[in-house]
Amino acid sequence: MTDDPRPAAPPLAWADVLEAEYRALYGDDALAAAAPADADGRLRALHHRIHGYGPTALCLSGGGIRSATLALGILQGLANVGVLGNFDYLSTVSGGGYTGGWFTAWLRREGAVGRAQVLRQLDPARAADRRSRDAAEPIAHVRRTCRYLAPQGGIVSADMWAVLATMGRNLFLNWLVILPLLAAALLVPRLYYAVVSAVESGLTAAPCLTAGTPPAWLLGGALTGFSVASIYTVLNFAGVGGGWSQGRFLRWFLVPLLAGSVAATLFWSSYPCSLDLRWAVGISAALPALTWLVFGSLARRRGVSRDGSSLRAQGGMRTALAALVSGPILGLGAYWFATYPFGFGDGEPLRELYAVLAVPIVLLLVVITIAIFVGLASGALDDAALEWWSRCSGWIGIAAMLWMVAGVLVFYMADLLEASLQAMDRALNVERQTSATVFTAVIPLLSSLAGLAARGTAQSAQPSAARLALQRTTLPVIVLVLLCSVAWVNLRVLERLEYHRAVGGALCSQTLVGASEACHPVGAGAGEIAMYGAGLVVMGLATSWFVPTNRFSLHGMYRQRLIRTFLGASRKDRAPNSFTGFDANDDLNVHDLRDVRPLHVITATLNAVSSTHVGRHERQAESFTFTPLHVGNQSVGYRQAAEYGSDGGKPATGLSLGMALAVSGAAASSAMGIYSSKARAFLLTLANARLGLWFGPPLGIGPLIRELLGLTTDRNPYVYLSDGGHYENLGVWEMVARRCRFIVVSDAGCDPTYSFDDLSNAVRRIRLDLGVPIEFPPLDLSRDGQGHTNRHGLVGVVRYSVVDGPTVPDGTILYLKATLSGDEPVDVWNFARIDRAFPHDSTSDQFFDEARFESYRALGFHTVLSVANGFSGVNGVRGLFDAASHNLGADR
Repeated sequence: MTDDPRPAAPPLAWADVLEAEYRALYGDDALAAAAPADADGRLRALHHRIHGYGPTALCLSGGGIRSATLALGILQGLANVGVLGNFDYLSTVSGGGYTGGWFTAWLRREGAVGRAQVLRQLDPARAADRRSRDAAEPIAHVRRTCRYLAPQGGIVSADMWAVLATMGRNLFLNWLVILPLLAAALLVPRLYYAVVSAVESGLTAAPCLTAGTPPAWLLGGALTGFSVASIYTVLNFAGVGGGWSQGRFLRWFLVPLLAGSVAATLFWSSYPCSLDLRWAVGISAALPALTWLVFGSLARRRGVSRDGSSLRAQGGMRTALAALVSGPILGLGAYWFATYPFGFGDGEPLRELYAVLAVPIVLLLVVITIAIFVGLASGALDDAALEWWSRCSGWIGIAAMLWMVAGVLVFYMADLLEASLQAMDRALNVERQTSATVFTAVIPLLSSLAGLAARGTAQSAQPSAARLALQRTTLPVIVLVLLCSVAWVNLRVLERLEYHRAVGGALCSQTLVGASEACHPVGAGAGEIAMYGAGLVVMGLATSWFVPTNRFSLHGMYRQRLIRTFLGASRKDRAPNSFTGFDANDDLNVHDLRDVRPLHVITATLNAVSSTHVGRHERQAESFTFTPLHVGNQSVGYRQAAEYGSDGGKPATGLSLGMALAVSGAAASSAMGIYSSKARAFLLTLANARLGLWFGPPLGIGPLIRELLGLTTDRNPYVYLSDGGHYENLGVWEMVARRCRFIVVSDAGCDPTYSFDDLSNAVRRIRLDLGVPIEFPPLDLSRDGQGHTNRHGLVGVVRYSVVDGPTVPDGTILYLKATLSGDEPVDVWNFARIDRAFPHDSTSDQFFDEARFESYRALGFHTVLSVANGFSGVNGVRGLFDAASHNLGADR
């Protein structure tokens, strides 16, 4: 994680960050004077000192505007019982951050002098004492604009049409980048086919291996590709590259191997310009054996790899002998494949089949050769080497599968789609190509709908096993259908190019006879395909230069509207643009909040979908925080908040609060933590359903391609951040890591069945990551026939003593759940009768009206008063927990 490609200093460690927060909260520098030398000892000492203070935290969960509105009521309730000003930390996720940011910005603008006034205005009872019919202006502003995406609704609302226009514009601009590159990638099989046709039909009379002829070039390319892959393998095992990464393996082994396979199969298509059996066997035996002997010997003289952990193959002669014996297997298989199965003649279907299967068959022969080599050299290979070869074979299999899938899409699925559209024309008795024209116009709509469907499946409540299986099957099928559509468009364009070329030739000969027929049997040549593909690549790359990845996602649109509603609410001198309604000065820098208490911790998710770390493989994500002091996480390190973030390559000016809140609430993103998949990433990126953000920020097209292919990771210069709920939706993880003793949690997640998914996920991850168990009484909220529960929350115990020693005090967690117990105010009870989903309306509904907003706010306020019943205000937060434990029937 870096905010600059060339950081001036290494990232800060977690102990540095925790110590800085500790000093900011309590002004205690005692630890710095006598800190243990080792990092673990320093952290343990810091934990013990923090336990002596017993920090308190308020956590506001994710859940969009539903969570934000309930959280407003929670804040008002805590203000009413007199403890809101006593919390050390405010931890927010997603929608909870809307209200948390609103509250923090209000405190910042009022300053230390106005802090007490803010707390009084948040208490509805004290507002009534002032004989005011209206709430404080910041509260009234949020209430007026709670439909924050488009405050003015209706079919002719300028707000709504501005949102739609922004979405449409950004989608179109991203398609100008993505679709040309996708189309160019899907031209590879057709270009390969065209080269095979040219070599097979036009070069049979040429000298076979005379220097400078195409067959000689192809043979040289094949030998070069296989040689580079062999040299990489030997260097890796001989002690030079034991620490080489997967990316380097792909660049120096798989890509050369694939290129060599393509060149070899193109060479074989020039039959009878193929090598005889003796040459085939001789080359395939000599190449790997000599590579092992020569490069292995040179590498061993240089010693071990940089990290001292090379996969050294003991016995260089034995491995060379194994390569000498196994190599001819590849040569024999290649010779048989090149001379027997495919005799093209004039058969176009056989050429297509060759284009689909030739390269995968060669790669399969390589895998078989590797298996024989490993068997022969097993005495010289340890377990780590065997695992390396297994992973190598797996990557070769992936390459073969992708080549075959692309070939089937281009040659068979696209042709099937074309035949289906023509049959539809005949069935409907319409002019030829009518169905094709309509389908071309519908493709963009299908892409957008597919993206929305992918977003919806990820945002749904905990799905059943059958639904998960359906999602895993459906999304890849949708991706294949869209790719097939792109391949079909390529086919149509190439046909038109060939048609115009034929027409041009006919006009030159002053006749049009046969012009329309000339294009279809022959097909576009390699030159036309190459030029068309080059044009697509140039178009995509050139457009990406003017369409920055972050700028034309949906993040900016989302961020601006959050700022207008929640951060602009407390600006007394707000002067919005008379046309757009936005004011650029509504936002604040995160580091400007360093003196505000409670200290605001905003949680997002760092997506690592393609991470090779075993512990992160299932989660595909890590927690990532923004605070007024630091930005980062424990894995990749931290930066000073005042130095983090830049704009278009300019010097860092600090991260804005609006940006942090929008990233924390980026529910619809191409990468979504545990909900991520390659197919979902592809569809959401294609539909530009991208609220997340790259830090920091990136240049070029690389990050967008990583989004499209689901290749986000935590080991690149740029990281992709999204909704904090994609990792942990309650914000408790970060507070337990900070050893907070008293934690109040507002859970406003969509949980109509009360299955406690978010709470269970938080408890599980805290136990696995931090080693701290959290214990609750049985999670049983008894419900009657009308959906009423017997309580509004639970009290649990955070067992810090398990990891920090038996002498430290355990923590207590007050968990507040959005429930209906039957004793709510009459308007809330009435709204629940009308809206059966209340208080668990779908997160996709971000357009609250006044009644829904007030019902959630009043429910949050009532929830706090219910669990704090009998609390006299004595002992602050500790006294609140004593009252809650009594009211909820829990023993602390």
